[in-house]
Amino acid sequence: MKIDASLIYPFIILIVTIIAAIAAFWSNVQSNRQLNRMEEYDSLNLKLGKEIKYLSDINNQISTRIDTIVAENRSLTQHNIQLTNKANELIEEVEKLTTTSNELIKKASAENALTGILDFQYDKPLEDSETLIVRAGGVEVGNNVRSLKSNNPPGYISIGGRDLIPIKIVDGKLKVSITIYDIYGNLIVEIENNVWYRYANNSGKFNYDSKGFEVVDNQGLTALSINLDSRTEVSIEGYFYDRKTGNIYIYGGNRFQAIPIFRPAKNIIEKIEKANIRQMFEYSGNNWIGKRRTE
Repeated sequence: MKIDASLIYPFIILIVTIIAAIAAFWSNVQSNRQLNRMEEYDSLNLKLGKEIKYLSDINNQISTRIDTIVAENRSLTQHNIQLTNKANELIEEVEKLTTTSNELIKKASAENALTGILDFQYDKPLEDSETLIVRAGGVEVGNNVRSLKSNNPPGYISIGGRDLIPIKIVDGKLKVSITIYDIYGNLIVEIENNVWYRYANNSGKFNYDSKGFEVVDNQGLTALSINLDSRTEVSIEGYFYDRKTGNIYIYGGNRFQAIPIFRPAKNIIEKIEKANIRQMFEYSGNNWIGKRRTE
């Protein structure tokens, strides 16, 4: 049987049309889906962008806070350094003030001391073969060191024909003993084996160092000045009030004289002043303990 092609064409065209319509519909469906997905993606991207911006803002805030904290910490560190430096400066000042205070206390204590030790300092102990020379008012006494040792009777410095100042050697050092009164018979100072005791009410000022000792009475007169001139030489100047003979013996430089105690005080003072008894130390200004005169 023979089929007419003209009858088949409409069906073919219909089928193709239907297929095309289906394809167009499907394509439209897919296109809509893609569009919806794109809208979802855009929405998600927008939301993600907002989240990223939010997180970025937070990060910026955190960074800003960190910078602030770092700056504050740096400022605090610098402040702490300044405080530490200031504290160290204050500590140094306190130490200086403490040192100054101790020096003033020591100075005040030294200037008002009532007792001490006459410490003749030698480079080495005196030897038995050496001769110790002691001078007082033109009187010179030389003694062999061996004869002056502590197990022997002491040697003496004679003043006015009397043995008034005993001396001896102990452990290679000179030891002196002497009692000094002012012109009125008031006890000024006692020295016993180089340990001195000062009577503040009767003495004006006193001074000493490692080589000598000096005391001035209330009239400003040098009552006693004893000095280690060299390793084996000692000199003594001043005046000696002797109750037993009733005389005041003045020994200044190379001069010696005796004055009766019962003369007027004014006359005695004049005689002592004219004797030019040396004054080794300073007694004015600051820190004069141990300070010698430069004249």
